[in-house]
Amino acid sequence: MAKNYKISVSLRKQENDEPVYHKQDGERFSKSQTVKLNVNTDYWIKLTIRPSMILRGLVLHGERTEFVPDTPTTSADEDAVYYKAQFSTVNYDSHNRGNRKDLTFLFEFDHGVTMKTSVQIKLYKTGETEHSSWGQALTVIDYDCKLLDGHTYVDIVSEKYL
Repeated sequence: MAKNYKISVSLRKQENDEPVYHKQDGERFSKSQTVKLNVNTDYWIKLTIRPSMILRGLVLHGERTEFVPDTPTTSADEDAVYYKAQFSTVNYDSHNRGNRKDLTFLFEFDHGVTMKTSVQIKLYKTGETEHSSWGQALTVIDYDCKLLDGHTYVDIVSEKYL
C-alpha cells in the first residue's frame, strides 16, 4: 500500500534567526517561486518529516551535508522527526537581474529510498536588504509526497510555499 508523507523545509539566516523571503515569479523562469538569499551568509535548513522516516543522508547542491536531530520550535508531533543542517553561500556569486539558480536537495532515507527536489534561488550581495527582503517571509515549503509500493523514490504530489 502506498504511503503518504509531508516533508517541510524551512530556511532561516543563521546569524540572527531571520527569515528569508520569496516571491512569485510566474512563468518567467523554470519555477514559479524564487527564494531570496545573500552570498557569504550562513543559513539553517530545518526539516520536518511526517510520519517519521529516518533520514540517512542529505545532499545540498551536490555536496554531502551533515545534519543533526532537531527540537521543534512548537509542540512536537510524536509521529514526526525533525532535523537541521547548515547551508552556506560562501564562495557563491550574486546574480544579475533576471538570473536564477536551482538549489538541489537530495534526501536519502532508510531502505534506499530517495527524494530529489530543487528550490529556485536568487543570490544578492552580502548585506543587501532592499531587494533580498522584498516579498513574503518564507515560513516553510511543504511537500506532500507519496511512496508507492516497491519504489525507491518519493514522488512529490504538491509543493506549497507558506
